Amino acid sequence: MDALQILHQLSLEEEALELIDGLLQARPVDTQLLHAASDACAALGRLDAALAYSASASALDPGNPAWRRELGRLLGLQGEWARAYAEWV
Repeated sequence: MDALQILHQLSLEEEALELIDGLLQARPVDTQLLHAASDACAALGRLDAALAYSASASALDPGNPAWRRELGRLLGLQGEWARAYAEWV
């Protein structure tokens, strides 16, 4: 189990986000890190930041359906149904 998983399991999302931000300084195009940052931001209620991280991951790897589904889910949470639907199909 890695440090991010432990922090997430302990509901220490703020600490997880700090760790992720540090890692993103060294690896800014790591889609796994961007996805983890999106998850942490969403858990903290920071939907705008979660959307930005998720959109970055989706743009870097547009063929990955997981990134598009997550982006669609976040758009849906913000009531942007047309954009959410476009990501889901």
